[in-house]
Amino acid sequence: MADTADRATWHRITAYNAQALYGYGTAADAAAYCDAINAGREINLYAAAALTDDEAIALRLEGGAAGNEGFDLADELAARAAAT
Repeated sequence: MADTADRATWHRITAYNAQALYGYGTAADAAAYCDAINAGREINLYAAAALTDDEAIALRLEGGAAGNEGFDLADELAARAAAT
């Protein structure tokens, strides 16, 4: 069985007084995305926490429900890398 840190799952990315973002990927993807959106800031504002499968289902993230706010972390990181 693969290490749970290597398993792709949904992550809630939060900052104080901001709407949560939801990204799908590994823990390393989530950490890299937080590093990217915190870049250039004096203090880190954004942090990621893995969601349980039940939390993702309750938020309608599992199964790609229409209108959800989720995105693929690896795709977003690739797009940011291509833009620089």
